[in-house]
Amino acid sequence: MVFLRPTLPKKYSPIQANGNGNQGAYLAAVPVAMAQAVIDLMGPRWAEVDRRATIEPALLIEAIEASEAEIERELLNRTDLDETAKLQIVKSRRGQGIYRQNLECFEKA
Repeated sequence: MVFLRPTLPKKYSPIQANGNGNQGAYLAAVPVAMAQAVIDLMGPRWAEVDRRATIEPALLIEAIEASEAEIERELLNRTDLDETAKLQIVKSRRGQGIYRQNLECFEKA
């Protein structure tokens, strides 16, 4: 807490000065300085938590978008679905790759 205490916001802090969680702050934002302090404290272990830290962010987003575009092409070429169903599936799929990538950082298979 010695390193985090100076980064705590005065209002709606996600944690208390003693290190306990702040149950009164629902979905509190984590200030950039606090996030950086946590990353610094984790050192090389940060890459284990955020695998994207070892991949250029622009390349990761590009790969996810290319994958989603391929799925969209495949869906639009299907003959067993009408146009409305195809568009609804495509809309519901957009952004799922990035969501999944973020979720995988927290959930282990």
